Amino acid sequence: LMGFSTLLGIPPMLYLINADYNAQSIYVVYLMSLAAGTAATVTGGNVRAVFMNVNAPETRGTVFGILCIMDDVGKGFGPFLAAFMINLFGRQSAFTMCTWMWALCAIFLVSIAATLER
Repeated sequence: LMGFSTLLGIPPMLYLINADYNAQSIYVVYLMSLAAGTAATVTGGNVRAVFMNVNAPETRGTVFGILCIMDDVGKGFGPFLAAFMINLFGRQSAFTMCTWMWALCAIFLVSIAATLER
């Protein structure tokens, strides 16, 4: 679910980044915003649930500590990388490339589902 919702969030987000808003109905923009926001937010809460269910109780603290550190590193490094890319490529191209990086995230999320024991 997480990997596929991440993939489903890419097209509406790309639309929002690259659309000509003067030529579009505001309702199309609202619909795309709803679709992008709904699809993009599924992963955040579910990752924690998956980690809780697949790790032994004695290792959960370590796993969630690593998750929080990686999340915080991403929150700090992500804007730095985006700003660097904006300087190189311009705002629209940089955000388009950053959105396509969600596909890499989706691949990792699908691989989690493919490697879990049933």
